[in-house]
Amino acid sequence: MSRRTRNLIALVAVIGICEFSAAQSITVAAAADLQSAMQDVAAQFQKETGKEVKLIYGSSGNFFQQLQNGAPFDMFFSANLDYPRKLETAGLTEPGSYYEYAKRKIVVWVPKDSALNVSSGLQVLLNPSIKKPVSVMPHV
Repeated sequence: MSRRTRNLIALVAVIGICEFSAAQSITVAAAADLQSAMQDVAAQFQKETGKEVKLIYGSSGNFFQQLQNGAPFDMFFSANLDYPRKLETAGLTEPGSYYEYAKRKIVVWVPKDSALNVSSGLQVLLNPSIKKPVSVMPHV
């Protein structure tokens, strides 16, 4: 995950977490792909405040259903923007708390000396010279 993405998540988390600073701990539901960034953010917040952050990772869709049924999460970081919007529309969030913390673009990373021509975009992944699974990373 890029440094910029981590910084954006950190900023949103700190702003949102400040609201819960009187509590001894907060529970954060986060999309599984945010795991590395959220661990860093939670560790820093715990260090600065002494408050425990309980991180729960999983599917945004599952968290959406749980939140509709009263799950006790203090914050929700979703990989799908529709879920938090629907929760907000249903009156299940703090008014005005919805925040889009990142916008994704798909990028293909290759070594400088690669023979692959990435100018064709994602079509390059169809090149028969690629013999192992390719990990396409989100980029902010």
